[in-house]
Amino acid sequence: MRIKSYKQFKDFVGGYPKSGKLIYRGIGSQFGLLPSISYNMERDGIRDIDILYQRGEMAQRMFNDRFRKDFPNRMLTNYQLVFLARHYKLISSFMDFTFNDTIAIQFGMEMAQDNAVHLFAMDITGERTFREEDGLPENIAVRIYQPNLVWNQDGFLTGERTKFIQNARLVTQERETITTPFNGTFSDRITHYEIFPEDFNGIIQEIEQEGTRMAANLFIDSDDPLFEIAKQINEEILR
Repeated sequence: MRIKSYKQFKDFVGGYPKSGKLIYRGIGSQFGLLPSISYNMERDGIRDIDILYQRGEMAQRMFNDRFRKDFPNRMLTNYQLVFLARHYKLISSFMDFTFNDTIAIQFGMEMAQDNAVHLFAMDITGERTFREEDGLPENIAVRIYQPNLVWNQDGFLTGERTKFIQNARLVTQERETITTPFNGTFSDRITHYEIFPEDFNGIIQEIEQEGTRMAANLFIDSDDPLFEIAKQINEEILR
């Protein structure tokens, strides 16, 4: 379904996108709606789900070790580090969605380059949200995880200055379907929208006229060294 304006999108989703009933993921059309551990499976000729999961687990362990080495005074649990690592583009079996549609749209536009944006809206009405005490999933169906991560722009963990990273929610799918496009597996719950490059500027202007500064959506500077750490780990795991 093509979106030519932000007003049109709001009409499609029932008026107020941040209703709490939907979570969103925006990506470039050159990417499928798959967890990032599955991105290179065709290039590498990998169909073994265990190998894909091993990649994600190894990358996360390396990220955790590096984080604890570089930030010894900043204590994060494994659960919190998964949220942090996803933001810095570490490969993972998790996909991050957001309750904030404008964040999803912005990330999609940044990833799309000269391509269209694929914007996915997932209906989570009645879905249970899992918190840290539930642990991270093994072989389960869709779960939506709520972060309790305090990590501000200055890189300090504080009790007062909290910013949940991009209003993120981690989503997993059944292990057996990890190589299946998520929207195919759960097509009854996901609506797929497309935004084409010629409509990007007009949609941005509409959003900003409503009071949301798109540039303010990005809470963490792209020069943050954790981006480079995650990139190095990905390259090592995928080589």
